[in-house]
Order: sequence, then structure tokens, then C-alpha cells
Amino acid sequence: MAMITGTTEGSRIRSSSLTSWRGVLVTLMLSFWLIAPAQAQESPAITMQGAGEVPVTPDTAELVVGFAERGWDIAALEKVLDGRVTGLVEALLALGIESDSINTAHLSINPASRYDQNTRQVVQEGFDVTRNVTFTVHAIDQLGAALSAVTAQKVTQVNPPRLLASAYEAAYREALSLAVAQARERATAVAAAGGFQLGDIVRVNPTATLSRPMPEGRMALAAADSSTYSPGEMVVGAQLTVTFSIVHPAETAD
Repeated sequence: MAMITGTTEGSRIRSSSLTSWRGVLVTLMLSFWLIAPAQAQESPAITMQGAGEVPVTPDTAELVVGFAERGWDIAALEKVLDGRVTGLVEALLALGIESDSINTAHLSINPASRYDQNTRQVVQEGFDVTRNVTFTVHAIDQLGAALSAVTAQKVTQVNPPRLLASAYEAAYREALSLAVAQARERATAVAAAGGFQLGDIVRVNPTATLSRPMPEGRMALAAADSSTYSPGEMVVGAQLTVTFSIVHPAETAD
């Protein structure tokens, strides 16, 4: 009988504990149901897009030019390209371009081949050896002379100059301010039409960053006289989505 009594008491304890946990669980569920609707109700707001653009004048240019030769004797091809690269570097140094702004480390060697339509076979034609030179012109008025020096060295490829502006960051911050101002103006117009007022900004999301140089077709890469080259302007821009809270007239009166 003692064993049966002990088992019964243990069952009562477990039953009491289970009942207590059930009560806690029910309380938590009721609390969640009461709080959840309040959290689901978001404050009224309006979201508008805004954009801003600021022109800047480039003061730096980065160029990449390439020299290429095809043949079977790789060592001989490298020697020819080394001479052309050396000639270009000497010309750039003579223009006042600093040596640490010139990179000649790129070298590539690839098998060369073509497809013969008559035999329907791939014909090996040796190797393509390529040297690339990347350099930066920190004085933009030297860009035309640098391009002339490039074309004088029998380069096989000249990429359009990549124009840069030291004032880029300041221009971008100004573009951000203009974008926010435009979004506010648009939201204000909607608020006036809808009979409510704008409150504070509650969210800002950048959607795009723009940097447009002049069209590459105006680069005039073949210009022999530096005075004929004009880099023009760059446009630095920003686009944002801005969310404003909405204040109704009744809320303002209160």
C-alpha cells in the first residue's frame, strides 16, 4: 500500500505542475493576441523618389593601352614588345608623368589558332603575346599629349580614358541633398492635394549612384595636338526613396 500511495502522490505533483504550465501558456497566448494587432498597425506614411545631379570637372585620367604580336618565337616577340613598352614609358616620363603612376606588369601569352573552312580543322598559328600599360595622368591638360605619345608607339589597343574627379565625394554628398529635397517637394505636393501634412523622415533608401562622363565618342583619341582634347564635365548623381510620416489636420490641432 505504501508503494501505491507514493505513486499516487507523484502523479498528483506532476498533474499540478502540468496544470500550472498550461496556465502560463494560455496567458502568453492571450498576451500575444492582444499585442499583435497593435504592432500590425503601421503609422501612415508616404514614400517618394528623388534624384540629384551635380556636374564636376575631371582633373585626372587613367588609360590602359595594349601592345600585341603574333608568332612562334615567344622570346623574340617579348623582345619586340619590351622595346615598344620602354619607348612609351620614356615618352610618358618626358611629359612629367611620375613613374609610380605607370604600371607595365601585365603580360599574357596565349596559343593562336584559326579555323580552316576548306579542311575543317583548327590550324595553329603560333602565340599571341600581349603587354598592357596602365598609367594615370594627374594633370588633365597633359592628356592630349599623352594620347599622342601612345599612338606614336604603334599600340594595338587604346581604351577610352577613364576620367576621375578629386571633387567626386563632395559632389556626391551635394547630389544626395538634392535628391532628398526633390523627394520632399514631391511628397509635399501630394500632401497638399490629399489634405494632410508631412511629418518627419522615417526612412531613406539609396537606390542608385550615377557617374556619367562625356560620351566616349568625343574622346578624340587620335588628336595630335593636346589643345584639341577637351575632357568636358562629369555628372555625379544619386537616387533615393524617402519615406515621410503623415500628419492629419486633427492631429496637428491636438
